[in-house]
Amino acid sequence: GFRPEPNGVQLSIGYVSLMPGAWGRVAGVNGAPLPALKAAADVLRTMGTRVMRAGGTVSQSLRWKDWRGPPWTRPSSGHAWGRSLLAGWGPFEYVDLCNALGITPVLTLAYDANDADDWADLVEYAWGDATTTTWGRRRAADGHAAPYNVSAFELGNEQYNPFF
Repeated sequence: GFRPEPNGVQLSIGYVSLMPGAWGRVAGVNGAPLPALKAAADVLRTMGTRVMRAGGTVSQSLRWKDWRGPPWTRPSSGHAWGRSLLAGWGPFEYVDLCNALGITPVLTLAYDANDADDWADLVEYAWGDATTTTWGRRRAADGHAAPYNVSAFELGNEQYNPFF
């Protein structure tokens, strides 16, 4: 916010999105604009994309529980190449984009940042009833009352370790 200073005004900004209005973004299944450009969706449609995997560097350190809810409440995180990833686009925005375009999402997450209980919680978060399950209620509180239509979960990303 604004804070008056003796020599002027200081402005602190915590989260900014430079996405266009609804006119330039993909409409989600519920009609609300997603944080994805229509032009990108047009390319995916033109390519005939039927299945899309969200993996790569971001998945190697992703603890899914940190990436739920409003983007401005999520932590940014450093990755293998020393860059910071801002938390405005995460696994659930990806699933929403896939659902809106009729693409089957494959959700890839770090094997070492999520334990077996985390993975079970993720399935419940994606599919649990919004009124009778703990993680389904959290999903609804995070602004997504309907289940996430994701059925393919990939444990780890391009693992080169003794556990795989």
